[in-house]
Amino acid sequence: MCTGRRCMSLATDLRKRGLKEVYGAVNRDAAEIALEKLSEKWGHKYCHAIKSWRNNWDYLTSYFDFLLEIRKIIYTTNLIENLNRGI
Repeated sequence: MCTGRRCMSLATDLRKRGLKEVYGAVNRDAAEIALEKLSEKWGHKYCHAIKSWRNNWDYLTSYFDFLLEIRKIIYTTNLIENLNRGI
């Protein structure tokens, strides 16, 4: 189970390994390709996180309905909130 700082550390590791290419993709199709590449390279280490992304794909990618500029604000704001929460 992932809790507290360990969970934050795993999330940071996964972002560095390629998750940013998933949520920063230009559209859902490109995001799906990026997730597949991430899974091929890091699926053995992050299998639960990648499985969670796949199981919640429709929900997690609903922000692709917004313009790219708005999407950047959405995920940047969440990252800032997460950082502030950890302080």
